[in-house]
Amino acid sequence: MSPVELIPVQGSLVLRARGSELLILPQYIIELKKLSEPKKFANFFMQEALINRPARKLFEAWLRKDKSLWKRLYHVIMNEIEVDENAAESVAESNSEEAPSADAPSADAPADSHEDEESDTSDDGETPVAKKAASKKKATKKKAAKKAEPKPAKKKAAKKAETKPAKKKAAKKKAAKKKAAKKAAK
Repeated sequence: MSPVELIPVQGSLVLRARGSELLILPQYIIELKKLSEPKKFANFFMQEALINRPARKLFEAWLRKDKSLWKRLYHVIMNEIEVDENAAESVAESNSEEAPSADAPSADAPADSHEDEESDTSDDGETPVAKKAASKKKATKKKAAKKAEPKPAKKKAAKKAETKPAKKKAAKKKAAKKKAAKKAAK
């Protein structure tokens, strides 16, 4: 059984895994169906169809666990979901009349899109999304390695570490030097 279930429901798509669900609205499904290039499909899906950051983060976590998710998602959207465009447009219009949102795409804006990743694989068989995820993992490992290296102690940190009695002693020494300098000057 796949960890992420893809369930088409009345022109929309529900992605479900364990106790979490993501809903892709019909207006986004219509736009996704128009996109044939995998990069454009994936970009539109990640930037527009997944409306908020928590949804994108959840989907990215699912991608790390289920390598076939992009392929299955593209197949379901392109082949299994039947969308009545009039119904989807009326849903989009009613949503925009009730509460206009800055996240909602405008009709005038050109749509970014991504196609099936089957046709957009490199020689090693990895998709662009998989490559990007792998490069992020490498960058994270490098950062973790840098954090693990001990940093040299700074002079300021050493001064801050001094206790109050040590500060008092240093102040007394400084005062004694000033007095000695005044006596020598006379």
